[in-house]
Amino acid sequence: MRRRGGETARLPLTPELAADGGGRIGVQLSTNASLSRRVAAGPGQALAMAGGEFRKLLNVVTTGAGALYPNLPPGACHGRRRVPQAA
Repeated sequence: MRRRGGETARLPLTPELAADGGGRIGVQLSTNASLSRRVAAGPGQALAMAGGEFRKLLNVVTTGAGALYPNLPPGACHGRRRVPQAA
């Protein structure tokens, strides 16, 4: 049953069969990547291809960190941390 704006509606729900034999309902993540293989014609092209992949990965990491940083509690990235000393 779904209720929106005071109105109730019945929604059909059919679970998918999971690998363990149980039912699965909900949102599932799946990859959106595609694999391809390119062979470099020489060392210059190999370096250019590696640089391009490095830039893509760096962009993904910095974008993710940029999205995460504003949501950290104050002081999470600043100050000194005390390291416990063995007695």
